[in-house]
Amino acid sequence: MQMIKTCLLLFFLLPLMLFSDPLEKKLSDHIIYNKEGANPIGYLKLSKDNPIQESTYLYVKFAIEEFKKYKVPFVVFDIDSPGGEVFAALKISQELKKLDSQDGIPVVAFIDNWALSAGALMAYSCRFIGITPDASMGAAEPVLMAEQGKMETASEKVNSALRAEFANAARFFGRDPLIAEAMVDKDIILVIRSGQVCRLESETDIITTGKNPDKIISRKGKLLTLDAMQLMNLGVADFEVPYQPLDAATNTGSMIPFSECLLSKQPFFHQIPDAYLIDYQSSKISFFS
Repeated sequence: MQMIKTCLLLFFLLPLMLFSDPLEKKLSDHIIYNKEGANPIGYLKLSKDNPIQESTYLYVKFAIEEFKKYKVPFVVFDIDSPGGEVFAALKISQELKKLDSQDGIPVVAFIDNWALSAGALMAYSCRFIGITPDASMGAAEPVLMAEQGKMETASEKVNSALRAEFANAARFFGRDPLIAEAMVDKDIILVIRSGQVCRLESETDIITTGKNPDKIISRKGKLLTLDAMQLMNLGVADFEVPYQPLDAATNTGSMIPFSECLLSKQPFFHQIPDAYLIDYQSSKISFFS
């Protein structure tokens, strides 16, 4: 009888144990995969070799249509990007948010090194953000090419519009919009005060003494760029995956075993059975360039 009581107790406690981790519950609520069959996963990639431009938007747009045909439970957006064209990035941002909110297919941004400038907007446009230990995100002040190829800071009109886009993208998935804005505007002063992110009008307002001095996030005149630890501590990133050995790459064309992707080592994603990536990368960007 005692054994039966113990088994019943474990039976009722098991769901609580499985979802005691808020991240696991959040992932489980939004990513519904096939527990008994194959799991195709959409795969997009931004690399340092291909700055964001109009062809990138077309690549993402057509890839999304392909992923819908496969009924993928989610999309992995592998980001290692220094940025690119603002208008193209804005259109991609809309596609990513629409895929989640209208089609019910969440996107997991996985920052393996850089998500800078327009690349940061790409990450903010995804429901989940995963990072590697050397990830960095931010430095998104818009610049324009002037005469003789010289780069100049864009007008306040452009900066204001992009600042709003970053804030909206952050807010869309429950992230702090002030942090997103500080990545665009170097004049924003942010501190952590009493556990909350606060914007200050002047650096003279920073509390530097007493039992609970402010923790400075960004100073005036400095664009905000966050490293991996800051991304986690400030709640921009949802999880970090340490570097570790992966399965040897196989020549399987556009179907890639998920085990060859570092994201697959994160506990929630590691349990997805028979998972493979649908890689829409192959030659698509060069075709539209």
